[in-house]
Amino acid sequence: MMRMRYATEIVAEIAEDDANTSITVGFIKKIAQSDKIRTAKNGKRTLICLDDVLTYLEGGVDRD
Repeated sequence: MMRMRYATEIVAEIAEDDANTSITVGFIKKIAQSDKIRTAKNGKRTLICLDDVLTYLEGGVDRD
């Protein structure tokens, strides 16, 4: 099962592991808009796959 979160929740989860993270909500939204990670619309908001974000940050997502 995919762990779907809003961008603010993803940043909060990353910050739990790395209190000094430079990852921002804007960055998460940018990679979500570029189709590099899986997303799903929820009304006006977008849910983002947390697992894809973590894989992307580790350099492992190639959605071309």
